[in-house]
Amino acid sequence: MKRRALWIVLIAVACMQAGCFEQARQRAKLHFAPQHSITNWSRAPRFGHLGIRRVAVLPFVDRSRYAEASERLTEAFTLELRKTRKFDVMACRAEMPLARLATQRSDFDAVEARLLGETLNVDAVVLGEIVEYEPYKPIAIGLRVLMIDTRSGRVVWTVDETLDTSELAAANLARQYYYDVVDPGASEFLDDRVLLSMRTFARCVSYHFVRTLDRPLSASPGAAGAASGGP
Repeated sequence: MKRRALWIVLIAVACMQAGCFEQARQRAKLHFAPQHSITNWSRAPRFGHLGIRRVAVLPFVDRSRYAEASERLTEAFTLELRKTRKFDVMACRAEMPLARLATQRSDFDAVEARLLGETLNVDAVVLGEIVEYEPYKPIAIGLRVLMIDTRSGRVVWTVDETLDTSELAAANLARQYYYDVVDPGASEFLDDRVLLSMRTFARCVSYHFVRTLDRPLSASPGAAGAASGGP
């Protein structure tokens, strides 16, 4: 009887804590306003029915002047893609011959895509191009990412966005990410550590890019555009 009462108390406390955290999160969202929204993205209309299971993330092409940019963003994006549990994600090492080719290219034709798929034994490859990378405050990342179905050679998902924390909306998006993901329930709303850490900001950008996989197609201005992986 006592054990049952203890469990009831523990469950009640857990529910109260969850409710308090959600209220605090909503207050933070109001506090961190306005927030940048990822808008330049597109996804194949029948993406979920394409049978893409195994995906290789190739080292991102780096157009910046910072040597760490490709490794840092490729790693962050690969981690966030794995967290979705939608795919079996394979990370290609930079020293692999095909990966070295990818670091110089940001797209492939259908024949090359099929060759990549057969060689790596994957259904799709993810390519990325870093167009802006500023690791000093105000930090900024500009990134173009696309997923190619290696069986058809078609682009089935693409995101192209720049987040510059000199703009309030981008800085607030990063702050909200820190509050929601890095340190949930943090009591200090104005903690700007995320605006000083390029590693954390790379994770923030990757997190919001990957979330477009679950957004309704009606929210995408490019829904009828480049990504056309199915009828």
